[in-house]
Amino acid sequence: MMDLSFLGPRVCVIGPSSSGKSTLAVALGKRLGLPVVHLDQWAHEPGTNWNRRPDDVWVKDHDALIQEPAWILEGNYSVCMPQRFRRATAVLWTDLPVTGCLIRYLKRSFRRSPQVRPGNLEGASREVSLSLIRYLLVQYPHNRLRYERLLAEAARPDLHVLRLHSWEALMTWQRQQRLIG
Repeated sequence: MMDLSFLGPRVCVIGPSSSGKSTLAVALGKRLGLPVVHLDQWAHEPGTNWNRRPDDVWVKDHDALIQEPAWILEGNYSVCMPQRFRRATAVLWTDLPVTGCLIRYLKRSFRRSPQVRPGNLEGASREVSLSLIRYLLVQYPHNRLRYERLLAEAARPDLHVLRLHSWEALMTWQRQQRLIG
């Protein structure tokens, strides 16, 4: 088992929707004793069906949050990635194939039992979102290039970046770190 202290006290977890970001962030938070923040919960109005808060309002909250000494921030939102990456000590990127993410999303959406999962927005419905499907299939491939550019711009010796390109790599890494059984 690897010592995860190299990740430091401020970790970003990014990747496409339904790629296991929230679950990974929670497991890391428990293991490292760091608070976990799900950016979806900050960027959307609670009690709505994923209605976005105005960027200027929630980004102001985000920028105050990243001044904290320790955190795991899970989520993308490239509008505020540059400042997040400047404060981060590590970035974990679950850059997984979008077809697998789509299948995972659809399975999760059609479950009959209510979902209690990390990162879910309080009060949001479980219905299938065509906009999320479009994001996965159309927008995320473009965002991947943007994230690569933003990470390149943020590159520095003390910023550790781990990019996991497959479900197998993600699961193997989590097992190696004893984040999952």
